[in-house]
Amino acid sequence: MVSFIIPTHNSREYVGKCIDSIRNSTINDIFEIVVIDDASTDNTFDFIRKNYPGVKCFCVSERSGAAYARNLGIVNSCGNILIFIDADVWLDKECINELLAQINPPEADDILYTVPYFPNGIPIFPIFAAKDYPVISAIFMMQRSVLGKMDKYFDEKYEIYNEDLDFFLRCKICGLTAKYVENAKAYHWLKDSKNAEFRYYMDLRNSIYAYLKFYKLGKSIVGFPSVKIILQNIGEFLWNKNAYSKLYFEPARRSFLLKIWHKISPVAKITYKTRFYIVYMICKAFMWNIRNLSEIRKEHCYFKMFLSNLKLANGN
Repeated sequence: MVSFIIPTHNSREYVGKCIDSIRNSTINDIFEIVVIDDASTDNTFDFIRKNYPGVKCFCVSERSGAAYARNLGIVNSCGNILIFIDADVWLDKECINELLAQINPPEADDILYTVPYFPNGIPIFPIFAAKDYPVISAIFMMQRSVLGKMDKYFDEKYEIYNEDLDFFLRCKICGLTAKYVENAKAYHWLKDSKNAEFRYYMDLRNSIYAYLKFYKLGKSIVGFPSVKIILQNIGEFLWNKNAYSKLYFEPARRSFLLKIWHKISPVAKITYKTRFYIVYMICKAFMWNIRNLSEIRKEHCYFKMFLSNLKLANGN
């Protein structure tokens, strides 16, 4: 059986298309759809129950983040093959079969994934940076048995943002193999972040957390976690530029110089408050890590011990 695990928070306008695309896909296996509603306030849970009675839907009373939702989906799913998909992603009809075709051979990779495209034809993450190993969790597939090779599932301390980078970094450190499936086509809604301030605070907070957690424990993925990424996040705060605004993903039909200006001009901001509020968010991100330093140290020591036991088990 194939289990589709969909975490959602206030995604009522998107999740229906996601579910429809799964049901309309060419899937030879029996499948189930498991939606974890992370305390939505837009009646997502009622919408799914009313319009998709065959979908297993669980509602979390307090917002706990994407990591918690995915972990809950793993526990409450039955499939031996798990497909994680974001609520604002929809699939091409042959996408699932393209992934399944790669997981059946005897020497199949542990993780199979693709990079979705925005409707304007631009990938949501640079393809060249994601071909060697996954960096986003918008859609990927793995066998349930593979999870047993890891220390744990998704780290719920992240709550939201960078929890996927942490997961794939641990997959890589634990020796799990991954394969990019180019022919598995998926698409992602192009939308502006509703709360850019919160997003950038969590990005910086979690980048610092990841750096402390994995300090000297393994190789990074696309520079995560690293001091460079932390400094880049701080730089984005200081420039007050919302790099996740859809304006930055819209192809500019302009001259070369105008395209450059489009990239460097402040067309979208993190905050429209005083610049001192950005400094406050930076301090807040560092203070969160300082307050949780003892727990972060436990995470660091736990994973360090896990790696030591893994090396002993492999005879290294």
